[in-house]
Amino acid sequence: MRFLIFSAAVLAFSCGAPAHEPEKSGGPAGLEIEVSKEANPWSHLEMRNDPKAFQFAIVADRTGGARPGVFEEAIRKLNLLQPEFVMSVGDMIQGYSTDRRQIDSQWDEFEGLIKKLEMPYFYVPGNHDCSNPEMTKAWKERFGRPYYSFVYHGVLFVCLNSQDPEMHHIGDAQAKWLEDTLAAHKDVRWTLVFLHSPLWEETFSKDRGWERVEKALGDRKYTVFSGHFHSYLKQSRNGHLFYTLATTGGGSGLRGQAHGEFDQIVWVTMTEAGPVVANFLLDAIHDDAVRTPESRELVRLAGSGQMVSIAPVILDSGNPPDTVHMELVLTNPLAIPVELKFSVVPAGGVTVRLVEPLPKSDDGRYSVTLQPQARRAVGLEIKPGTAYSGEALAAATLDCEAKFLTEAKRPITLRSSMQAMIMPRLVLRKPGSPVTVDGDLSEWPSGEMIRVDSADYSIGKKDSWKGPEDASFSWAASADDEFLYVAVDVTDESVQAAKDVPPWKQDGIEVRIDPRPAAVRIGKPDSDADGGGILIAMSPSPSAGAGWVWQPEQLPDGTRAICVRTKSGYRAEAAVPLDALQKINPKWRDDGVRLNVAMDDFDGGQGVQIWWQPDWRTPLNLPGSGVFLPSGG
Repeated sequence: MRFLIFSAAVLAFSCGAPAHEPEKSGGPAGLEIEVSKEANPWSHLEMRNDPKAFQFAIVADRTGGARPGVFEEAIRKLNLLQPEFVMSVGDMIQGYSTDRRQIDSQWDEFEGLIKKLEMPYFYVPGNHDCSNPEMTKAWKERFGRPYYSFVYHGVLFVCLNSQDPEMHHIGDAQAKWLEDTLAAHKDVRWTLVFLHSPLWEETFSKDRGWERVEKALGDRKYTVFSGHFHSYLKQSRNGHLFYTLATTGGGSGLRGQAHGEFDQIVWVTMTEAGPVVANFLLDAIHDDAVRTPESRELVRLAGSGQMVSIAPVILDSGNPPDTVHMELVLTNPLAIPVELKFSVVPAGGVTVRLVEPLPKSDDGRYSVTLQPQARRAVGLEIKPGTAYSGEALAAATLDCEAKFLTEAKRPITLRSSMQAMIMPRLVLRKPGSPVTVDGDLSEWPSGEMIRVDSADYSIGKKDSWKGPEDASFSWAASADDEFLYVAVDVTDESVQAAKDVPPWKQDGIEVRIDPRPAAVRIGKPDSDADGGGILIAMSPSPSAGAGWVWQPEQLPDGTRAICVRTKSGYRAEAAVPLDALQKINPKWRDDGVRLNVAMDDFDGGQGVQIWWQPDWRTPLNLPGSGVFLPSGG
């Protein structure tokens, strides 16, 4: 009988009678085992049991579009993994409220989740946790200090508040505290920094307080962990590793490793040589190079080049042609070869034929390998038959896959799906009479208003919308020689709105205006799919009178917008200078301008967003939908 002993635990196993006399060895601390002079059934006995090593976990953003159940699943898996403790990088509650009852309710819910965790949890504030003075007050009453430090086994843990005294900022008093804290702990073997906002990124201006933090850290051994972007990235700054984590339930497209979008638990083993980081995806485990600046740049280039794109065909009203010709464009913007595969699935009643046959792979998909910077056009012949009735038609769906290797030979696979669209021609008419932006829509002919009274393109709590009698809207757009005008008339039986709350978190409307080139607009949705566009978001007032416009300072100079209450709901009107469209795209009159309108309807705390056309920032995007051409364009 031979015995293997780890600390106080004893594991006995039988190996049969030895053929020779074994030599007894104490081995590493905590291990007792008999060692033969000739052969032994193990590789070596250098156990990973350094008493200075310890393991802890980090959870990423839970909110900012929280997905129910994900964080709860992370709690269950943390209890299975049994780290010594768990760190946070913020955004634990939805926040963005000045209602103390709502704030307390959200914290009560979160603390109820944390009570199920079997090990300590260390709080770090995010912008969803401390977005205004009332939320900061609630934090201090519940948790005390918004920034603090502690030492564990010779490692200094620094928890910063990157919302001090405003969002995405570190104030002077906190920076002074950090300098004093670091000066008092010069002899620690490592320093780990935790904060929510990665203030070193170019997204943030240079006066956010990070320069002073980095200067205070100096040349000591340290590693930094942050969140906020909902997209994982490992990078090195001045010889130190900086990690921006993905999500643990926060809003995410979940497009995978290539985009750094996944739900994760970070597992850190603190060794003498520094932290060893592993990414535990809730369904997998990956090392800490799952996304690097190199792979991020490759994916960015791949997305910006629109590897697979197909422009919609615009048809005038009347009888459609028997055959419509489209061009599928395959592009490789990278300096390495790319393998592209795609399938074409016609809609019911539609037939599609490739003008030029392409080879197929074993799985039946068309397959093309593009050399660096290569471009190839593939003609499609589409017969819409009776499927086209004058409305937008997704004549075919294209499921696409692009594969390539990074310099480190790590494979990257990008997948996307898009529709070959046949669209009716939409025209920006000239107003019949001058438009005054005052919320009075009498100058807008009712017959030209587009009615939206279905939830075909809705997002959110769809069950909370009870039909057109609950909430619906009509809208229209026009343009003269100076302005693009948009009018929205909302019918809502119960208006819930308050000042300083984003319209998409209460009753309100969103007008999205995208004058970018057509070649950019038809691409797959991405995190910056609304980049270069204009958002006008408005909410009505709680009672009579004018409501308010979300971040008017972000709108182009000369923009006018108003939202007013009515007996049946509210009305909104806006005017955007055509010069603003011209700055974004000098050829916008040829490309047209893409418009979409959403009504946000909240009843009893449940919210739904009803769009005229699918939100083009989501996978539901219909390429080319909502494109208006100026009169005569």
